[in-house]
This record gives sequence, C-alpha cells and structure tokens, in this order.
Amino acid sequence: MESGGTEDVGKTTTTEQEWRTGIISQTLAETPDNSTLSSKCRDLHSRLVSILTDIGDKQLLPTQTRVDNVYAQVLAQIESSQAAQTSKRTRTKGPKTQTSRKRKRYIYARTQDLFRKNPNLLARYIREGISWLEDED
Repeated sequence: MESGGTEDVGKTTTTEQEWRTGIISQTLAETPDNSTLSSKCRDLHSRLVSILTDIGDKQLLPTQTRVDNVYAQVLAQIESSQAAQTSKRTRTKGPKTQTSRKRKRYIYARTQDLFRKNPNLLARYIREGISWLEDED
C-alpha cells in the first residue's frame, strides 16, 4: 500500500510541474505590451516576466524566497502609488471641505433663527420645498 502512496506523490509532482509550466507559458503568452505603463510599472513588469521566464526555462520550483521577493516588489509599487494618491487627495480636499462646513453652519444658523422667530413658517417652507435661506422676511 505504501508504494501506491509514493506513486501518487510522484504523479502529483509531475502534474503540478505540468500545470505550473502551462500557467507560466500562458501568462507569458498573454502578457500585454508594456509601452502604455509608467516607468515604474514597466520595470516591475519586466522583472516579473524575467522571473517567470527563469522559472519556466529552468524548471525551478517557486520557493518561498522567490515568492516573498516578488510580493515585496509588487507591494512596494502599490504602496508608492497609494502614497501619491493620498497626498493628492489631502491637498485638494482642504479648501473644499472648509467651504462646505461654512455653508452648513450658515444653513444651520439661518434655520435656527427662523425656527425661533416663526416655527410655523419654517414647517410650511419645508413641506412645500421652499428655500428659506433667500427669504429673509
């Protein structure tokens, strides 16, 4: 019985190797033209294609070290692009948010004034959809 289990392991290894080779060759065949990518992405793309080619040509096993190396390269690329997007959003968000807050405070203050002076009128304006901010009577 043990020999049957050992044969299965050998078959699995061969099957895995065929599967891995097929996936790598399919991936390399479907690799798009990288001329539209940014220089950082183009460099990363070239490194990944090189790694896949080496693994496919030399029938290397994807060791944990290789996987960690590729993961670190991809993660470095993603983190740098996210940092650029975050700083961009922070810069553009400031004045807009302040203007929005000022407007909301103004609306709240006018609503409170009208509520204190004439709550029935405010209720009628709300029911009928009339803007009470322009109406200062």
